[in-house]
Amino acid sequence: MKTSLEVSVGQLFVVYLDPEGSLLDSIRDHREQYYGGVFLNREHIENPDRTRRLTYRLRRHTPEIPPPIISIDEEGGMVTNIAHITTTAPSAAALASADDPALTEDVYLGIGEKLHALGFNTVFAPDLDVNVEALNPVIGTRSFGADPEMVAKHGRAAVAGLKAAGMACCGKHFPGHGATSLDSHETLPTVDADRETLNERELEPFREILSLESPPEMVMTAHVSFPALDKPGVPATLSEPIIQGLLRRELGYLGVIITDSMEMQGITERYGPEKAAVQAIQSGVDILLYAMDPEMAKAAYRAVLDAVKSGKISESQLSESVDRVFRLRERFRSLPWTTDAEAKELLTVKHEQAFFEAAMKGLVLEGNAGVLNEIHRVPRRKLIVLPRQLDDYRFLPIEVVREQLEPAGFKVLTVGAKASEAEIREVEEFAGEASVVVVATASRGRMAKENKRLVARLTQRDVIKVGVALLDPTDAEHMMTTNCRIKTFGFTAAQLWAMCQKFLG
Repeated sequence: MKTSLEVSVGQLFVVYLDPEGSLLDSIRDHREQYYGGVFLNREHIENPDRTRRLTYRLRRHTPEIPPPIISIDEEGGMVTNIAHITTTAPSAAALASADDPALTEDVYLGIGEKLHALGFNTVFAPDLDVNVEALNPVIGTRSFGADPEMVAKHGRAAVAGLKAAGMACCGKHFPGHGATSLDSHETLPTVDADRETLNERELEPFREILSLESPPEMVMTAHVSFPALDKPGVPATLSEPIIQGLLRRELGYLGVIITDSMEMQGITERYGPEKAAVQAIQSGVDILLYAMDPEMAKAAYRAVLDAVKSGKISESQLSESVDRVFRLRERFRSLPWTTDAEAKELLTVKHEQAFFEAAMKGLVLEGNAGVLNEIHRVPRRKLIVLPRQLDDYRFLPIEVVREQLEPAGFKVLTVGAKASEAEIREVEEFAGEASVVVVATASRGRMAKENKRLVARLTQRDVIKVGVALLDPTDAEHMMTTNCRIKTFGFTAAQLWAMCQKFLG
């Protein structure tokens, strides 16, 4: 397909869509740079009808060329943008705990069909990181685990499910973010493993899944440094030996390579937006993702356009990337539009059973699980304490717990992500009169000292005591004063429902 240089360079960008519509207007009218795709998040998903109208408008805005990439992060678990309008899938860690690949495929089919019902054609999932660092602050339950074979097994099932739903999917974060103790949103992590370890651990799931007859349409790079693969301090996203040498030539990947979001500190703390964008393209990336800042994307666009004009980026390389992007977009022409009735069924009914089954199968019980059979016999004076939020923008669906447990005689109380002394004293008053005490925490990585104090002070009395690790399973190690520990591997509505069933007999 013959296009202008400006439009060709625009194909290398997937950019956050301004909810006010200014970016959408510029895309439609071609008054500014033309982008190959957009990234949407919860801000754009007020309700299903409005979301469908927006994605339909995006899909139809350029009838003379294929539909744009309409993308979203939706992994299930804590990485979700649609939990407020539909049931969210359990986390990858919960699916690995259940260890039923057919169920994993069904769950990812559900994720894909829900997104397709909303008008999306691309999802940045599944996560193929091997989470060998127990205190990893960014991957954790997003991963299928610490065993490369387990990650590969469930990664294959996830890809099959998403493809069956008609979604373009994306394996991430190449070559691996699971061995880091730092968050690439905040800084540049380094994985110091030697090449042999990386080959057997990080690369194994990617090697298996990229060799499938129908591999993921995209691979997302990691803003992580690998001294065994390139010079120290160079993020994989900007590394020609990792992108061209390892991913393209050694692993033979022919699909679209996309960066993780270029606004993350793993890139920006060392590189300006213009230099980073040009270096990523020079290193072999096809698409630059700007999932937060359209103004940074504009600056990067101008820099890449100038680099092509000056010869820093060759026109042949640009043409190869544009061809890959347009081949992907051409597939979207044939995607059928879901009717309103079909969309409603997909968002409210069709996949609920698989999600709740997976949540229940993924639960792990430790200690004296027999005490759970006694709880439902206690008519009242039962207390459960949960965090109301993980951080400033992720809140737990506590209403699920209230609906399930309050009719069964439970008092449901919430505390902050890190329980304050005032909150601890308040819940201690109720715990002092309770015959059953359930205390739940939701850590990412190391448990906060405030929450260790919460657990210790609520579990001193000789009553039925249950600890619940709602996210990081290592929280259970700090709950040994309880009779029983439950690991849920996430706090979606389905996973909280599954937890509640253990207290209802």
